[in-house]
Amino acid sequence: MKPLYDKICEYVAKNPARFHMPAHFGTGDNPLFSSAKYDVTELDFSDNLQNPTGAILESEKECAKTYGAKNCFYLTSGSTTGVFIAMSAIRNRTDEIIVARSSHKSVYAAARTLGFKVRYIPSSFDKNGIPLPVTEKDVETALEQYPSAGACVITSPNYFGMTADAKSISALVKKRGKILFVDEAHGAHFPFSERFEKGFSGFSDISVTSFHKTLPVYSGGAALFCNNDTLTDDLLRLRADLHTTSPCYLTLASMDYSIDERRISGEEKYEKLFEKVNLLKEKLPGKIIENDDFTRLVVRCGDNGFSALRSKNVVPEMTFYDLAVFILSPENEERIDDIYDALKDVNCESAREIPPLPAPVFKKVTGGGAYLPLHDAIGHVSLREVGTYPPGIPVVAYGEVITENIADFLKDRDVFGFVNGRLYVTIDK
Repeated sequence: MKPLYDKICEYVAKNPARFHMPAHFGTGDNPLFSSAKYDVTELDFSDNLQNPTGAILESEKECAKTYGAKNCFYLTSGSTTGVFIAMSAIRNRTDEIIVARSSHKSVYAAARTLGFKVRYIPSSFDKNGIPLPVTEKDVETALEQYPSAGACVITSPNYFGMTADAKSISALVKKRGKILFVDEAHGAHFPFSERFEKGFSGFSDISVTSFHKTLPVYSGGAALFCNNDTLTDDLLRLRADLHTTSPCYLTLASMDYSIDERRISGEEKYEKLFEKVNLLKEKLPGKIIENDDFTRLVVRCGDNGFSALRSKNVVPEMTFYDLAVFILSPENEERIDDIYDALKDVNCESAREIPPLPAPVFKKVTGGGAYLPLHDAIGHVSLREVGTYPPGIPVVAYGEVITENIADFLKDRDVFGFVNGRLYVTIDK
């Protein structure tokens, strides 16, 4: 069932004379606009994301069933918008939250913007420098340490395909009478195969997922899932307040279509992909990092692997130290052998040592702010989050000192948090 997609296709089939937004009017000679005819606006048949009553609402209800949630609220501006909506709803109930230190930058930005008192669950790392998901014990310790916190925010799965225990953590937080919000942006594919871990969408109070990260959906396609009836109305109100009033219907239609397609054929397609990935692992012994999601391939590339990938025109999702991360899907399954061809003769050993992430140093924020070059910012307190992207986990958060070690770590990396090459920090050290 794909109600919005079907209605848009019916509209396109009529070849109407368009005098409505978007102003490409469904035409264009450039191949860039090959799908433009499916990009519409709020018309009498296409519903309205600000207050869905028709095709969008029907699609959201079907999606909620698929993901085992009570409610689903579509977004076309990514999980970051969902994070701000969810945390705004939580802010109406508490001003203190527990946050996994390995959370995405959007969680930090929302917490800072909304004035939360943030209590951290410290990060743990494996031998490859990969930040690990929180455990039930981590969450229990934090809840005992910060009893006045009204909510807990965690991430699962992470960028590396590692997951937290959805059922046990959800039950624990619920037992303590707190709100659980899960950033599940990288887990949109989980409902479509028994090979995947159980996601949080059917357990947590709120979760957010990005369909476009792991399903054939146009960029920005995401959704909030809610299982807490006391939060539903606030989430709807806040979506109307914070989401763009010009949602991309091309994105909405692709979400509607792809979720229905995966509902029908996902199990078969992912089983075929699973077999292909296992074969690749056998052909690249010692180079694959084990994780919980076989569609998130993490490969040790050594000192020469990245140049080998470039020479074969193979583009991973990201590189991290000496690792390359690939997102696998039925849509790119036929190109998986290209990864093998690029890396089969590469020595995966690396002469580089993995530098430990610098330990955070906290300091009370006082006085105004200034924009300073990285070297000049050493010793000052950061007034926003700074880190490497991807994966988008802050190395420095608001209220933490820019130390010399942190400056060295950030130098010559792809970073976020800089403004015209400078950091926003306190004027005084």
